Amino acid sequence: LLNLYSRHPEYDWVSEGIVAYVTQHLADPQGGFYAAEDADSLPPASAIGKEEVAKEEGAWCVWREEEIRQALHSFDSRLVERFLQAYGVTKQQQQQTVLHLARGEAPDPTLAPLRQALLTVRQGGRPRPSRDHKVIAAWNGLWLQALSVAARRRPEWLPWAQRLAEFIRLQLMPEGNVLLRCWYPPPAVANLPGLAEDYAAVIGGLLDFSQTLLRQGQAHSDWLHLASRLQATMDRLFWDDRVGAYATGDHLVKLHHAYDGAEPSANGLAIRNQVRWSQLKVGDGDKLERLLAFYKEREPLSCPLAWLARWELENAIQVTVPNLQWLEGLADDLIVSVQPELSQAHVCRGRSCGPPLDHPAKLKASLDNLVAK
Repeated sequence: LLNLYSRHPEYDWVSEGIVAYVTQHLADPQGGFYAAEDADSLPPASAIGKEEVAKEEGAWCVWREEEIRQALHSFDSRLVERFLQAYGVTKQQQQQTVLHLARGEAPDPTLAPLRQALLTVRQGGRPRPSRDHKVIAAWNGLWLQALSVAARRRPEWLPWAQRLAEFIRLQLMPEGNVLLRCWYPPPAVANLPGLAEDYAAVIGGLLDFSQTLLRQGQAHSDWLHLASRLQATMDRLFWDDRVGAYATGDHLVKLHHAYDGAEPSANGLAIRNQVRWSQLKVGDGDKLERLLAFYKEREPLSCPLAWLARWELENAIQVTVPNLQWLEGLADDLIVSVQPELSQAHVCRGRSCGPPLDHPAKLKASLDNLVAK
């Protein structure tokens, strides 16, 4: 979700809420992010009597109208009524409800103190759900990608991405080029080997992290090299040349996952990575073509990442420049390479490239023309 909303300034309030929740409640002190919080928890302390009470799904986040009114009793009654209306609480609702805004509406700033008051009540009066403390490589790779993309517009979030990238390198790659599936806070120990989806997600996260560092003028090449080393390991461990896709399993049973469900498939992530490598003029072009063929006859709705990768291959804009000064004022979503030995810039859209450009103004004009098309 962050990867989607962070690209649209009008939804900054959504992005801010996502980052605030994850960094406040799921972050490990060493830099990784835990898997989840439980959906069920004990009900509020006021509802617990002497008898043993079972956990209830949603007890942490649902509200009754009378609870809201009691928590907001110190506010002007007209403001409370506006809050109830804005967040979907009506007289007809006798059951608990999740506070939500009407579709397409942004929060009313004048209601922010009321919302904060409810958060304070929840923090102080409700037992928090239990946390699943394992740090899963694939999920952290996806979060690294989302944070890195979001940090191009919101640089204050970049330190979270930097800490996570360091965590992956130090804790999930203890043997150098091999990735672990997960990590637990000490004293627990996990040594399960990474799966294909772990490698694919972490490689994608490192590629976006490297691009973000490059655009902000920071050292990025070490992270690009780390992604390259992981790609080599993934190819060695999981590539099935007979099928032309990445496999999970052993020598008896091999599964070539292509379906993107609640989590993206290993091959869906991998084909986007292969497109990115091709845009950076590195990688294995044969594997990209084989993966394109692997997905050719599949239903797009079942594998959206593969079809997004196909679109990016033909339409994403790549820019090669002599130095970062050429990039000032340009869009955040360009695929960028810096080659100091060049004296001119080069722009490609998909597999088609234009003539060399000898001035930043001409580069900007060329990009404006491509976007207009």
